[in-house]
Amino acid sequence: MLKVENLSKAFGPQKLMQDVSFAIHKKERVGLVGRNGHGKSTLFRIVLGMDTADEGLIDWPKNYIIKGLDQHSEISRATVFGEVWEDVCKQHEDDMGMDEGEEWKVEKMLMGLGFSYEDLLRNPKEFSGGFQMRLRLAKLLLSEPDLLMLDEPTNYLDIISLRWLARFLRSWKKELFLVTHDRDFMNQVTTHTMALHRLGIKKVRGDSGKLYSQIELEEETHERTRQNLIKKQAQQEKFIQEFRSGARSAGLVQSRIKMLEKQKPPKKLKKIHEIKFQFSSLEFHGNWLVELEEVAFGFEKNKILFSDLTSEIHMGDRIGIVGQNGRGKSTFLRVMEKQLEKSAGRIRWHKSLEKAYFGPYSESPLNKDNEILKELAVFYPGVPEMQLRRLAASMMFEGRMAHKKISVLSGGEQSRVQLAKMMLNPQHLLLLDEPTNHLDIESVEALSDALIAYEGASIFVSHNQRFLSLVANKLLVFDDNGARLFNGTYDEFLKDDGWGEEMDADMGEKIVSSPEAPSGLVETVDKGLTEKERKYLEREQKKRIRSIQGKLKKAEKEIETLEEKMVFNKEKLEKALHRGERLKVNDCAEEAENINKALGEAYKRWEKIEKEME
Repeated sequence: MLKVENLSKAFGPQKLMQDVSFAIHKKERVGLVGRNGHGKSTLFRIVLGMDTADEGLIDWPKNYIIKGLDQHSEISRATVFGEVWEDVCKQHEDDMGMDEGEEWKVEKMLMGLGFSYEDLLRNPKEFSGGFQMRLRLAKLLLSEPDLLMLDEPTNYLDIISLRWLARFLRSWKKELFLVTHDRDFMNQVTTHTMALHRLGIKKVRGDSGKLYSQIELEEETHERTRQNLIKKQAQQEKFIQEFRSGARSAGLVQSRIKMLEKQKPPKKLKKIHEIKFQFSSLEFHGNWLVELEEVAFGFEKNKILFSDLTSEIHMGDRIGIVGQNGRGKSTFLRVMEKQLEKSAGRIRWHKSLEKAYFGPYSESPLNKDNEILKELAVFYPGVPEMQLRRLAASMMFEGRMAHKKISVLSGGEQSRVQLAKMMLNPQHLLLLDEPTNHLDIESVEALSDALIAYEGASIFVSHNQRFLSLVANKLLVFDDNGARLFNGTYDEFLKDDGWGEEMDADMGEKIVSSPEAPSGLVETVDKGLTEKERKYLEREQKKRIRSIQGKLKKAEKEIETLEEKMVFNKEKLEKALHRGERLKVNDCAEEAENINKALGEAYKRWEKIEKEME
């Protein structure tokens, strides 16, 4: 149990929280919401001991372990598996680590977070920053602290890993404190929701919808009470003025004066400024905006990310791009933006097409030396300053805030500037790569509304499932089979297609090692591996060989069966020809064609399995 009492924190004149008190009780999973800049991450840092409060106390039981994600831990092992295993061994304070045969827990955690079996033996330093964060997350989850603290874990996970993590956290047996802009993810995971609101804290049992409804009701009640008291106050003042001079009513007047002093109306609540998105579309006269014909892309000829992508994009299309990281989602957007050249196929842009692109924060096109207003003015010269100020204010950069330099803005603030630039000029097509990543829940809802109202087309990469459910009317799905168009909403996709067989997130049961285990495990082992890691790898090698031998037998049996069918069909064809039975001849010829096709595919599978054995 964590107990916070009378916590206050300010940065200069800006107060973030004042006299905040709350508790996280045994087995509670609490989601924290609040607008960007209202102190969510600061509160997290204070609880984790990375920052200090101006006033107040934080109390927890003796030997109660609180942990959050380590953003800067050093890589010390030669493999992904070894890096996590060693860390878990240290956490368990056991030189031998986990019990023999417990390695499956590490495997399952890493695969749930998006690593393949092939990845387990790769050097962690080979991976992107996003995957290194997943590695740190795996260490954190396997350490099983008493209070697990997660600040925006959705920012570096793809949609499939997020679904797995949601299932895993639902079975978390201890306490959880979570901040995320993905409202559906939060609601799936938490038992309670808490808001940092107007310098204070509110907590309810239930999801974010219940909390927002309660806050709305309380503020409506506050305003009605204030108006009623103002009305009563006016009535009392009128009575006092009318009867002040009368001796007989002096007692009544004094009584009303005392009542007025006691019944002062509460202050009017300050308006909380909301972000306002509004994208303007250009008129369009044509059947399609973009035509794609068998489009393919690969950074290398033998490593194609997607191929045979054929589709048309029309006004009103809101296409959500979904799938695992590394499958080519953002790459496809960059091809559409003409940052990258396709490897094959044809893309036809309508001659009048106007489009805009929103890239990730790490690739921000903003000039770091410019102030916000100047950045907007440079992008669209000739736009009156008053219009630029109104636009900046709609993105919550009011007054002096509009003169902040881009270099000092947070990731969320830079995202808002990029989106503001897109709003200045009408377009036919918006290309958006993870537009919700640095926005709070309220801003995500506002962006959803704006894209639904937008009359042009939008294509966006997102792993925020609520955003996808609200906005997308079509999907471009990137998976093991490349890219395919799904003509329906995200909810319809989950119902009709879904993500196939998703990995069980329950760590209480052992999984069977994947047949796709890495090849050449022992041969590629680095000298830095421990003896226990070597034994694990040798076991995986044996499992892999047995699995491949089984697949080879299955493939050979399939080829043998097809060849027998071919012989039998040939005999039928010869008899039909001899008898002059033209219909049977046609049927046999068609069947022979199908068998030949199936044989070709079976031989390809057999060859692929043979290569795995090498």
